[in-house]
Amino acid sequence: MALPVSIGDLIAVSELAFSLYNQCRGAAEDFQDCAELCNHVNLIIQGCRPDKPDSVLRKQDGKTISLLADSCTRTLKRFEKMLQRYDSLSSANHRVRDTLGFAYSRSELDNIRRRLNEQLLVITAFTSGTRVNTPTTTDEETPDLFFALYTILNESRSALSIRGFLIAAQNLENEVEWNDFRDKVALRAGLTSEAVDEKKSYVKGCVKRIEQESASPLAEQQSDTTSPPVENASESPPDTGTEQV
Repeated sequence: MALPVSIGDLIAVSELAFSLYNQCRGAAEDFQDCAELCNHVNLIIQGCRPDKPDSVLRKQDGKTISLLADSCTRTLKRFEKMLQRYDSLSSANHRVRDTLGFAYSRSELDNIRRRLNEQLLVITAFTSGTRVNTPTTTDEETPDLFFALYTILNESRSALSIRGFLIAAQNLENEVEWNDFRDKVALRAGLTSEAVDEKKSYVKGCVKRIEQESASPLAEQQSDTTSPPVENASESPPDTGTEQV
């Protein structure tokens, strides 16, 4: 059976992530956090058994997987470019480059690390049976904005009860609450507050969708329901400790 294009794209992400992880061996310490995240991305995707007919990925929205694969690829390509710049320094400057630790690029590394963490969270959600559907997008910013929102709301959910989580989302109708949330989203997504303001309706739609889907397992989403979301225990991610060769 032929693989859906979206899943094939995600497999390519896994391969690129593992390649970058290997390239980081012997690189400066500054690169190691991102290298480990690359390895986690690879292991989690492989743990989903993407080439199998019963893969959990086949139960997910194909559009979301494609957008996630595109977002991951852009992030990994940025990391690859940084590694190439690092490797282009002559061996005579080896001590200097390791001492400096590519200091002038640390903000870029921080941004890459943040993006990889966001993308890893969504991939991990797939393995736990949580359905993730991205709204229709109109530009290149909105996929990364969605994944940033997904991360923020999951962090909020882990810190609050499900009731408090829902009330916080409803309070976005309040201007003061919106401004505070908007600034947090802008910082996480690497956008200006003005840019997030322009996407206010998109952000609110994402918040409602993420809340509903984070509270409902895949099986329950086969039928339409109007009952309030109920927090449920997710299955543990599969054991992906086997190192890929």
